[in-house]
Amino acid sequence: MSGLAAITRFDVGSYVATVFSVYILLVIARIVIGWVEMARGSIPYYRPLRLLTDFVLEVVDPLLNRLRRHLPMLNFGGMGLDLSPVVAILGLGILQQIVVSLIEG
Repeated sequence: MSGLAAITRFDVGSYVATVFSVYILLVIARIVIGWVEMARGSIPYYRPLRLLTDFVLEVVDPLLNRLRRHLPMLNFGGMGLDLSPVVAILGLGILQQIVVSLIEG
């Protein structure tokens, strides 16, 4: 039994922090996908790339769509600025700090 180690609160806190960090990275990836779609009109079709972009959209868009219902789009002439990714990243960062600190005690 010398190879087994106990899982501590800090291990769980580290795992939860990593999950939050990965989700924040997915939100950033969603921002980049939006920029590419805006610049090119669409993402170039390459099956592995399409699978990755579809995964990011399916994971992140439910959160962003929920935020978009409550946040107005900022309009600058003919352009609009969507603040939902910024609010999502800030909110996830704050929530990460709160949850991890509660877990770690």
